Amino acid sequence: MIIVRLVSGLGNQLFQYAIAREISLRNNIDLKLDCSFFKGQSLRSYQLNNFNINASFATQHDLAKFKKLRSSLSFKYKILRKMEQFLPKYKRSIFFEDDLWLYDQNLARVNDNTYIDGYWQNQNYLSALHPQVLEELTLKNVGNSEYNHYLSLIKSKNAVSIHIRRGDYLTDAHASSTFGILSLAYYHRAINHFHSRFSDSAFFIFSDDLAWAEEQFKILATFVKIENGQQPSLELDLMSKCNHNIIANSSFSWWGAFLNPNPEKTVIMPKNWVQDENINSKINLKLSNWIQL
Repeated sequence: MIIVRLVSGLGNQLFQYAIAREISLRNNIDLKLDCSFFKGQSLRSYQLNNFNINASFATQHDLAKFKKLRSSLSFKYKILRKMEQFLPKYKRSIFFEDDLWLYDQNLARVNDNTYIDGYWQNQNYLSALHPQVLEELTLKNVGNSEYNHYLSLIKSKNAVSIHIRRGDYLTDAHASSTFGILSLAYYHRAINHFHSRFSDSAFFIFSDDLAWAEEQFKILATFVKIENGQQPSLELDLMSKCNHNIIANSSFSWWGAFLNPNPEKTVIMPKNWVQDENINSKINLKLSNWIQL
């Protein structure tokens, strides 16, 4: 059994699930999800229920051993923690991400009875992703009329998704200082790139602040809004159904582009993912054929 801790928004949950599911498939062992992060907080919620994932929820009994190993003050667990430090990292009961951006090759060697805790935002983890994982990251049957309306429009055009992330990048001090809001100049350069290549480009704008986007973007575009923004999995899937993608510095739209199956897609991403250049130099989220502006 592998247990993975799910935290934050849908994009982060997709990274966490995909990496853990890859390990479970490789070793032919069950995957369980620790969703305790979402209890008692309203900003984020568990979102993978809309996908065809293959995992069950970890019970309190499943989690007890790992919780005690991490925090119990008893003599027994203090000794066990000391002993774990002498093991190779991939053999430890709790595999914790040491650096938020760097690829850790030890993760690929993790086996049974391990708790995985991290964000795993590095494209190297997904370079040889099992095809079954991609199959599982498809939506369940969708009976949403708004979704079907936008999907029909997207399929009828040379669709280009544009994702504009504001929300907590404005309201949360840590997110704001770490990521920051992308400039309008970035989006205009990306839009001009598509205008110069595809005269029939049809833009579909996705944002957690559509009112602001509609004021700022004086272009012919479709502004996608499903149930007042309460269905992020549907919006992410619609991004992946577009022919091309302009993404924000956000794991949410990164996955929209990554799951886009179009072999001839053009994906534009920001050159600077975060504001600290020392951190930017470590980030590895650009796939070989993606364009940075």
